[in-house]
Amino acid sequence: MARSKTSRRLLGLVQRTAKAAGAVPSRPHLDGAALWTLQDNALLRTREASEASQRIASNLAKQRASADVLADRAHAVAAHAQELSGGLTRITDALERLSLVALNVGLEGARLGETTGRPLLLVSEEVRTHVNRGTSSARELTATLGDIGADVSKLHGTIEQARQATSEASQEAARVAGSTAEAERALIELG
Repeated sequence: MARSKTSRRLLGLVQRTAKAAGAVPSRPHLDGAALWTLQDNALLRTREASEASQRIASNLAKQRASADVLADRAHAVAAHAQELSGGLTRITDALERLSLVALNVGLEGARLGETTGRPLLLVSEEVRTHVNRGTSSARELTATLGDIGADVSKLHGTIEQARQATSEASQEAARVAGSTAEAERALIELG
């Protein structure tokens, strides 16, 4: 008896609220059926919202995994660029030493005189020309690798921002899922 009295009060409250909102026809014989229809529709929409929030959370998890893979690859590219830069530095050092050797050969050729030292002078000049071109190219490549490293750092920052946004969106999707679950339980109890 107490339960039916409470149910009637709740039904009356819902009817008055629905009428005030204009959601329920004003004819008394349709009020109960209209409320059941509204409750069923609300329950259906709540379940759809819950499923949608679960799909959103799943897609966000996939996006987060992709962002993690991108971040790992960005780190790998940065590490390779660093290795290449170190290799180019060693090449530049070797070329500078070779340039000193060529200079010493040229000095020895000059000391030997025009006739005997001429071939040494020619080889020395040729070697120094190639060394200078090689050194210049190595320095350009080192500068380009520096630019690549800066770009990778910017990319990493952008990926981190995307990861943060994905994390925040995942938290919001979880809140929506919780809210829709609570609304679904309330609608079931109301039914």
